[in-house]
Amino acid sequence: KDARDFEHRYWKNQALQRIRQAFREEVKRYPFENGLEVGIGPGFDLIHFARIFKESQLFGIDISQEMVNLAADKIPSLNQANAQVAQGSVEDLKNLFPEQKYDLIYVFFGALNTVEDPENYLTYFLKIDKVRFKRKVVPGDTLVFCLELTAPIRRGICNMSAKAYVGEHLVAEGELMAQIIKEDK
Repeated sequence: KDARDFEHRYWKNQALQRIRQAFREEVKRYPFENGLEVGIGPGFDLIHFARIFKESQLFGIDISQEMVNLAADKIPSLNQANAQVAQGSVEDLKNLFPEQKYDLIYVFFGALNTVEDPENYLTYFLKIDKVRFKRKVVPGDTLVFCLELTAPIRRGICNMSAKAYVGEHLVAEGELMAQIIKEDK
């Protein structure tokens, strides 16, 4: 139900639409041949970029099978042969799209997709602990963070295990604590 309701909630939220458009404009600045969207939701952005970048291949993943189904249903009806989707996480990429390399990886929003007014929330990192670098990271590398809650969110405090990837290579891991608060205006 949440996946189906997401699209309805999105179209009612003008702030979310403005934020998404700003993200899209940023992505358009970077030409690519093979793009990966992490957390495709119902496929808004994957389909958008597949239409614009017809010569590029787009791949999308989401941990929710229902979101993947919503996105997958849109691809054939829009004749988007350059888009593929699969259910899974960053750790599953090798099996989902074997041998695939990406020159652009993007993630929009994350958990703030689920609130009515995401522009009114701020995230403060409180602690970064037990960080280990596994590979060299150089200027120009694009880091993809895979965060997993290690405890339920209480009073806006999130405890997470974190893995950072450049492409499909794990480059760092550690533990993070952050607080998500609603900004007073």
